Amino acid sequence: PAGGVAAVRAPDSAVTAWLRIASNNSVTILVANSEMGQGVTTSLPMLVAEEAEVDWKKVRFEMAPAGPAYGNPLFGMQATGGSTSVRGSFKHLREAGAAAREMLRQAAADRWKVPVAETTAQSGTVLHAKTKRKATYGDLAADAAKLTPQAIRHPAFGLDVYLSSCISFLVSCEHRGGLSQRGILHLPIL
Repeated sequence: PAGGVAAVRAPDSAVTAWLRIASNNSVTILVANSEMGQGVTTSLPMLVAEEAEVDWKKVRFEMAPAGPAYGNPLFGMQATGGSTSVRGSFKHLREAGAAAREMLRQAAADRWKVPVAETTAQSGTVLHAKTKRKATYGDLAADAAKLTPQAIRHPAFGLDVYLSSCISFLVSCEHRGGLSQRGILHLPIL
């Protein structure tokens, strides 16, 4: 991501405990694990960003405050160790990103008075194809922050949120060039 706290920050709306969106469309993702060279300040925000459909170029990170919302599920408390940062955070950070995405879609649907199922999220924008309307996450964040994640349901799945297929990830699965793919074994993420 672009780095820690930006020098000049626009007011943020906390869409979930893990993700804040400013009116200038910058996205701050909180990281609850200590960075000790293992890359958590990239890998953990990437999990949230992929599910939330945010533009990776606009992502920043901040270290999360101490608190139960930021605990490592494998330890039952906020701690870093034993190579558990990604493994322990994988599901709940993806769910936080997916919840944010659905809350932003719901905020747009409420504003436009259209069914949420007719909206899509892509690269920090919610779109309504039938009317060609679109709104940035920065435009929708304050309204989305008023919603509760538990109230968001995806009608096609009947779940609170649905998680994207890892195959659809843009940043974490993108070929970066300069690397030979010959002989590389690709395995699914568990």
